[in-house]
Amino acid sequence: MLAGERQQKIMEILKRDGIVYTKDLIQTFSTSRETIRRDLHDLEEQGFLRKVYGGATLGGERQNILAPYEMRVQDNLEDKQEIADAVCKVIREEMAIAMDSSTTNLVICRALNRQFHSLHIITNSIPISKEFRENDGNQLVLLGGNFDKTERCTIGQSTLDQLKNYHVDLYLMSCCGVTLETGITDIGEAELQVKRGMMEVSDKIILVCSHSRFAKATLLKVCDAGAVDCIITDNGVTDEVIAHYAHGNVKILRSCDIKGQVSILP
Repeated sequence: MLAGERQQKIMEILKRDGIVYTKDLIQTFSTSRETIRRDLHDLEEQGFLRKVYGGATLGGERQNILAPYEMRVQDNLEDKQEIADAVCKVIREEMAIAMDSSTTNLVICRALNRQFHSLHIITNSIPISKEFRENDGNQLVLLGGNFDKTERCTIGQSTLDQLKNYHVDLYLMSCCGVTLETGITDIGEAELQVKRGMMEVSDKIILVCSHSRFAKATLLKVCDAGAVDCIITDNGVTDEVIAHYAHGNVKILRSCDIKGQVSILP
């Protein structure tokens, strides 16, 4: 089968299912892993899809389908680790921190657990709760509610009602996309409500997102970009992007920009 014909069929599968897996494509086309990787690379270069760990999702500026949680854990891992290192430089012992369910926050929580011993964490994420379980110093509240097995988190009115009982110093917010024009966007309606609930109970809000989230918009708007106190990202964000957001009064901090321990709190 010619490459063009195979890539056309890959796009047909992708438009039907919203996601393709490398291992499945290898079997479907009876070809090698390298051949499929080249196909996905070519299609990504043309803007038709976005490669993720283990496969690909639909591309373009507006994406409304998330890759499965277990795939996203390893996706852009180096970027997430840079973000985690930067977040650790703005955290102080004994802070109360809200963390929504995301693979970026999962990497951040691992870093926090290594470096801090008296934090108070409030989250709806099951994976994050498991990470903090083994650290006796840090205290964690896992919000109750309906279990979303896809995103491995709790959602719903019970989650929102419980959130109202707390007040935190800082909310580490994740997102699926951010632009100055559209604002901070996400995909799931239930998770959107949890994000807004965490915003309401937090003194400060930091958006934590990789450079791949910039200039992208998804279905649901969480808030304006200016509603957060700053954005912490990896070193892949260019100076031009930082300047663009600065004109909109949105501060972006890359890992390489944070020298030593700093504080965004009064």
